[in-house]
Amino acid sequence: TPEPSPLPKPRSGPWHLAPGTRIGRYRIVEGIARGGMGEIYLARWQVADRLRRSVAIKRLAMEDRSHAETIDMFLGEIQIGLRLDHPGVARVLDVVEWHGEYLIVMEYVYGCSLRRLIRGPRLSLGATLHILIGVARALEHVHDLRGEEGQRLGIVHRDVSPDNIMVSVDGTPKLIDFGIARSTVRTEITLPNVLKGKVGYLSPEQLRCDPLDGRSDIFQLGAVAYELLTGRRLFDGDSVAAIMNQVFADEIPPLQEANASLDDELCDIVMRALAYDPEDRYPTAGALAKDLARFAERHAIRWSADHVIEHLRSHVPSADLTPNPATSPDKQIDAPRDEHTSPPTIRLDAPTGAKATRRLPVWLMPTGLSLALAGVTAGGIARWTANQASDEATMARSLAWLLPSWTVGALGILLLLTAARYRRRPPGEPG
Repeated sequence: TPEPSPLPKPRSGPWHLAPGTRIGRYRIVEGIARGGMGEIYLARWQVADRLRRSVAIKRLAMEDRSHAETIDMFLGEIQIGLRLDHPGVARVLDVVEWHGEYLIVMEYVYGCSLRRLIRGPRLSLGATLHILIGVARALEHVHDLRGEEGQRLGIVHRDVSPDNIMVSVDGTPKLIDFGIARSTVRTEITLPNVLKGKVGYLSPEQLRCDPLDGRSDIFQLGAVAYELLTGRRLFDGDSVAAIMNQVFADEIPPLQEANASLDDELCDIVMRALAYDPEDRYPTAGALAKDLARFAERHAIRWSADHVIEHLRSHVPSADLTPNPATSPDKQIDAPRDEHTSPPTIRLDAPTGAKATRRLPVWLMPTGLSLALAGVTAGGIARWTANQASDEATMARSLAWLLPSWTVGALGILLLLTAARYRRRPPGEPG
C-alpha cells in the first residue's frame, strides 16, 4: 500500500487564513498541513524588530464545526495540551479566541514526521533507539500526569503512530496530536464503538472497544519500533477487516525474519511491548525506555540526537521538511481565501448557524453609552437652569457647564460609533 505524504495535502477548498492575517499577537505566514480535524499554519509572534518566535496555529476545519464530537475532541486537545510540559511533547503555548472560535497555538517543530524517515533508508540502530527512548519517556510523562489536587489524570494518547511523531532538525522526537486522547478531565466521546487512530497501529483492546490505559500506547509504540527495525508494517492489508484479523490472530512475525542482524534481546523487548494481553506488556512506558537504554549500554551502542541529525542531513531533502521558520517570508499560498465567499465562522459553544461577530473590548459600549447619557443630561440641565435664572451670575454659571457637558456627550457618542463600526468590520479582515 502506498505511504502517506509527510505533510498532508489540503482537502478540497481554500485555506481559510490568508498569509498576513493577524490573530491577536500572532501573524499567519502560511498553511503547512490540513487533515484529520484541523488546519495547521506557520505563524510568527513578533514583539520587536529582532524579537520574534515561530509557532504553529491549529484551527478546527470549517467543515467539521457542525459535528459535536469533533468539537469535543478539539476542546479536549486544548485541555490536555495545556497540562503537558515535556521536551518529547509538542507543547501547547497559548489558546486564542478569535471571531468566536478557539485556536491552539503550539510549539512549531521544524523537521519531518517519522513516517517520512521510515519511507527512506533504514535508520541506524543508534538513531532508532534515540527516537524510541525519547517517545517512551514522553509517554511516561503523559501517563503519569497529575491534576491540581494530585490525582492521576489517566491520559491515553490512543494514536501513537509514525504520522504523530515529529523529528526536529536537532534530532529530538516530538509526540504530537492529542486530538483523540482520553482523560478523566474531559467528557467521554459518546459515539459507541468508534475506532479512532490508524488501524494498523491499534492495540487489540482498542479494536475490541475495551477500556484503555497507558499499556495500549505501549503496544502502539511497539508497532512503531517493529516498523523502524524491520522496514515493514506490523499489520498491513488491503482492508480494515484484513488488518483487524491479523491483530486478533495474535501471530506477530519474528523481527529477525525481516532483519537478521537484530539482537535477540532487542527483539524480546519489542515483542514484550507487543504482547496481546496488556498484563504481559511493560507496565509503564518508563520501564520500556529503561530496558531499551540498558540494552544499548550492555551492547555499547551509542544513541543520541547526533545519529538522527546525520540521517536527516544525508537522506532527507529540505523540501520534505516543514517550512524553515528562519527563511519563510510572508507569501501567498496557492488558494487564498475569498473574503466574500468564505462560510461564516461558528462559535464552538454556540448552536450551528450562529452568526459570528468581531469581538470588541467589553468596556467600549457601556462606557460610550454612559458618557453620552451623562453629557446630554448634564447639558440639558445646564441649559434649563440658564433659562430659569433670575440674575446674570446664575445664568453665567449655568452656561459655563454647557461646553464640558456637550464635550463629554460627544465623546460618548464617538465611542458608540466606534463600537458599531468595530462590529461591522468583516470577520476575516486582519486586525
